[in-house]
Amino acid sequence: MKRKLVAGVVAVMLGAAGAALLRRGGPSWSGLGGPAGEASVAGPGQPGEGASGTEETTEEELSSGGGSSPERYKGRLSTRRNLVARSPARAPEKPDSVSSALRWLVKSQNASGSWGNASEDLDGTRWSPASATALAVLALLGAGHTSNSKELWDAGSPGEAVKRAEGWLAGVRPAGDREAALVTLSLSESFGMTRREEMGEVVRRAVAGLEARQRPDGSWGDSVESAWAVMALKSAELAEVEVDARVKEAARSWCSNRLETGTPADVMVWIFLTHERNPALARILNESAQRLPTAEAPAFEASYFGRLAAFQYDGPGGQLDKSWREALKRSHVATQEEDGGWNGHSGWTSRVVGNSLAALSLEFYYAYANVWSGEPKDEAKAPEAVAVPMPLPDEALPMGDRAPEDPVQDSGSDLPMGDAAPVEPE
Repeated sequence: MKRKLVAGVVAVMLGAAGAALLRRGGPSWSGLGGPAGEASVAGPGQPGEGASGTEETTEEELSSGGGSSPERYKGRLSTRRNLVARSPARAPEKPDSVSSALRWLVKSQNASGSWGNASEDLDGTRWSPASATALAVLALLGAGHTSNSKELWDAGSPGEAVKRAEGWLAGVRPAGDREAALVTLSLSESFGMTRREEMGEVVRRAVAGLEARQRPDGSWGDSVESAWAVMALKSAELAEVEVDARVKEAARSWCSNRLETGTPADVMVWIFLTHERNPALARILNESAQRLPTAEAPAFEASYFGRLAAFQYDGPGGQLDKSWREALKRSHVATQEEDGGWNGHSGWTSRVVGNSLAALSLEFYYAYANVWSGEPKDEAKAPEAVAVPMPLPDEALPMGDRAPEDPVQDSGSDLPMGDAAPVEPE
C-alpha cells in the first residue's frame, strides 16, 4: 500500500470520518475527515521516537481507556509518523517546529493541570486560563498525544499532561461562549480518541451546556465563537455523543444570513453545516487572501480559519491555498523562538494561547479531507495575494495554519488527507 503523505495530525478538530460515516444518520456534518496513516509519535526527538527513546505508542494503547474508539476517530490515532520530517511547510532551519512547541507546552503546565494564570488579551480577544488550557490540550491531541500516551520527553510526559488537564477542565464552569466551546471541543476530542468511560458523562454535560448557550438567532455570539461551537458539536457527534438537530439547523440558518458580509469563519461554519457551494464563499476568501498574516502580525487565531477555509474551498495546490501557505511560512514557522514558543505576548496566558494556536496551525494541514476534492472549482480562482498586515476585526477570526508544499494526491481510501474519500457534495 502506498505510504500516505501524512505528517501527523489530527488537530483540533474533527475526526476521521469517511463518506459513508458522514452520511450516517441525521443532518450531515461535512468536510472534516481525519488523516490516514501509520501510528507513530511526534516527540521532541527524531520523528517516530520520543526524546527519551521510548517506543511508539500503538493505536490500541492510545484508545485503551475504556471501549474502542469510534471508527470516525481511529484515523486520528494513526497519523503521527514524521509529523515534523514530513511537514513540508517547515522552514529548513526549524525541522522540529511542532515537537518543540508541544514540548514547550508540556514544560509550561501548572501543577493543577491548567495553563495560564489570569485572563489576558491577545489580538483583541480576552482569553481565560480555561480557554488556554483547552487549546493546549487540543495542540497535544492534534499530534496524537492522548491521556493514554506512553512517551516520556525531557520536558515531561505529554500523556500525563493531557490527563491532568482533562481533570482540571472537567471541573470548569465556562464563563463565556468561546470558553464553553473550546472546553467542549477539547473534552470531546479526547473522549473520541480514548473512549475513557469517565469522560463520557463529562462530555455530554459540556455539550448540553454549549447547546443551551445558543442565542435565539442561532449563533453563539460572533462568527468566531460560533465556529468554535460548531466545531465542538461536530467533534462530540463524531465521538457518538448526541447533538440536538435543532441546534445545528438554527446555526445553519444564522450562517446563511451572514455570507454577504461574512468572514472565513463563516465560510467554515457554512461548509461544516451544509456541504454546499455558494458564490459568496469565493468572494469572502479572495478578500481575506489580500490581508494575509505577517511576521509582525501573525494573528494566530485569525489565520487559522483563513487558512482552513481556503484549503477546504480551494483544495491543496489551489491559488488560495498557496497564498496562505507561503504567508504562514513567514508568519508562523520563521518566527518561532529557540525554546519552542512564540514570544511577544503580554503575559503568560496569552503566550500559552499564542503558542497553542501556532502549534495547531502547524499540525493542521494533514488533519482534514478537502470537502470538494477533485471537483472543478472555477469560481474559487484567487488572485495573487500580497502579504500585508492583517487587521484584527472585532470578530477576531480563529487561529492559523502553516502551509505545506503540494501533497501527493491519491484517490479513494488512499487519500493523504483523510481515512476515506471525502463525501461528495449533495
